[in-house]
Amino acid sequence: MTQIQCRGLFKSINNIEILHDIDFNANTGDVIALIGSSGSGKSTLLRCLNLLTLPDAGELEVNGVAINFGQDKFTLQKKAIARLRQQIGMVFQQFNLWPHLSVLDNMIAGPVYVLKKNKNEMIAEAEKLLSKVGLLHKRDCYPAQLSGGQQQRVAIVRSLMMKPQIMLFDELTSALDPEMTSDLLKTLEQLSVEGMTMIIATHELNFARKIANRVIFLDEGRIVEQGETQQVFHCPQSARLRQFISAIL
Repeated sequence: MTQIQCRGLFKSINNIEILHDIDFNANTGDVIALIGSSGSGKSTLLRCLNLLTLPDAGELEVNGVAINFGQDKFTLQKKAIARLRQQIGMVFQQFNLWPHLSVLDNMIAGPVYVLKKNKNEMIAEAEKLLSKVGLLHKRDCYPAQLSGGQQQRVAIVRSLMMKPQIMLFDELTSALDPEMTSDLLKTLEQLSVEGMTMIIATHELNFARKIANRVIFLDEGRIVEQGETQQVFHCPQSARLRQFISAIL
């Protein structure tokens, strides 16, 4: 089943094109790695997918909810935008945990206060997720008491508390050492086994090769090449992608 369809997404900021004519699909259970040099548009594309940044033109469809971006995007489609955002979770490079809340309170705040879920039920759900990523013993700690890798895993399971159907990840490994990256990879692999659709912006090509079944290569805001992971890495079709891979690996 196709969960995400992007058609002709375009975004400019201060008259500078950031994304141009972005077309791709994501099917249920896909793990898609967005690769490309800094400034290629990876993070902006993720933000457009969950509408933290609104595209200037094009169409985005998520699980049958379609939004056409144009002059009416602020008025006629507010309900569609709200429904789309509820289906997509996002974990940021900076984690964005609330420093004044414990790990447990970080996790239950969204479901309890936004979705109006039962607090005791959400505590039980949070403890189950923390146990899954090996952090139940940190439930009463504050973010400053956690390592970078632990904060990253808490950010992931906090997003899962909102029951998204799709997860977006922005440069998850940028602040992690190899051991922490390995732990993170295990967490994402478990999500993949459970059928979660994921789109991961990363500059770590080895990480992308291990976790993704598909790869999209962006350059200067355009999709230069996309396909199955092994094909993209071992038989790149474009000179620009060959140059990029040879410079990184």
